[in-house]
Amino acid sequence: MPDRSTTRGKRDLALLELMARAGLRRAEVAAARWEHLLQVERWPNGQTRSAVASGPADETSWAIRVEHSKRGHSRTVPLAASVVRALEDWRRTGAARSAERLTATPPMFVSLPHARAPEAGGEPLSAAAVGDVAARYATAAGVPADRRTAHALRHTFCTAVAARSNLEIVSRLAGHADVRTSARYVDVTDARARNAISDTFGAGAFDDGWG
Repeated sequence: MPDRSTTRGKRDLALLELMARAGLRRAEVAAARWEHLLQVERWPNGQTRSAVASGPADETSWAIRVEHSKRGHSRTVPLAASVVRALEDWRRTGAARSAERLTATPPMFVSLPHARAPEAGGEPLSAAAVGDVAARYATAAGVPADRRTAHALRHTFCTAVAARSNLEIVSRLAGHADVRTSARYVDVTDARARNAISDTFGAGAFDDGWG
């Protein structure tokens, strides 16, 4: 929903992509720095890159290093093509470039306090502000009230990764301290598969000895 023709829309799209397609928490988005972007040509596990992509064309060599994660556990998450495009569009704006000139370790996202001067970037965006961005677009989109949170986008990421890979990759990319947290997303994916079979073929379709 962000208006990609505006500076604010480009910023908002980039941070929403990081939560929905890379699984970052709102505090992790607020702590992200441009220097955290890196290129990874080869991953130890070949499934890692494809776990975040909707298909081969969506895969890239780019990743983000999440340094300030929950409980201090850092992780590296591959970035899908849509995330990379959104970040590139935002970084080319005057607001992002202005912030980069002010410090040696510029924040990835800054506030845009001046409605008449959107190219003048402000302070680093706070975790609360990141949450407000997610809630604003979710409300405008008519998302149910209990799902209008930044964490709902992270849930989307975890469920998608679980559908494409395995428990180990979900845990590593999401930065879960307890693997049981990751297991919940695998359970959701399995339940959806069973429901799809039931809706298509009828309840008990494979209860006749097929296993």
